Amino acid sequence: MASSITVAQVTSVSGKLCPLAEAHKSQLDLYYISINTNPMTMDYILRNPKHCPMYGIMCGLSRNPGAITFLEKNKSFIIPNHLFENPNLSQALFDFAMNEFYSNYYYKELLSSNPSDAVVNYLLNNTDKIDWYYFSKNTNEKAVAFLKKNKANINWSCLSGNTRDGAIRLLKERPELIDVDQLSLNSNPQAFELLLTFPDECINYNNLSGNTNPEAIAYLIKNKPEEINWHLFSKNPAAMPYLEAHPEKVNFTVFWENPAIFVIDE
Repeated sequence: MASSITVAQVTSVSGKLCPLAEAHKSQLDLYYISINTNPMTMDYILRNPKHCPMYGIMCGLSRNPGAITFLEKNKSFIIPNHLFENPNLSQALFDFAMNEFYSNYYYKELLSSNPSDAVVNYLLNNTDKIDWYYFSKNTNEKAVAFLKKNKANINWSCLSGNTRDGAIRLLKERPELIDVDQLSLNSNPQAFELLLTFPDECINYNNLSGNTNPEAIAYLIKNKPEEINWHLFSKNPAAMPYLEAHPEKVNFTVFWENPAIFVIDE
């Protein structure tokens, strides 16, 4: 099936594994590499069928924001529940999925948190389909603007993890409603500044391990290295220098989801 699409149709950027990943290629996990959000992932997968057989990566491709072009041309690879999670879901794939797979009960939650324009436009035109718990996580600018107009429906715990600037402004209006556990995961630089206004004992250092803001990772390493969650840390691109310095601590199952495992192949 992979022969139906060329590498050039997927990405113009050729990627190769970074030294740490190359040295542990024998531990490559097909599912986690298939959901890797780096734009070079599909290039690497298609160029390395021996290490990434298509049957092995099928489960994760539908979630991969860099696999949209591939999925549009290879619809037999689509797994519906994963596709509805894809933040780059195109209008064409969304229309196809809604016609072929949609179930109001099963997919309502997945759609509500999906920030793609195709999904958000659909939800704003069909507000009865919105699950407000998951919609509060939605980082689409139009979704956050709609939340601002419907503050009574906001789930403030979910909003605390929302990385959109508009969401941070809403949190600053109601700091007493902030969920610090979720804020510890929020990679928006303004969210980290807001996090530091809370007492140190309120910060969730376990969650901070998954925060992709380099400042958050530097703070964690400096202040609480003993509390690093290596499962989250191993797939965090901001943590790659520290992972390279401590390969013995890396979780080499989830590591393949880390976008920083790829470098440009000159």
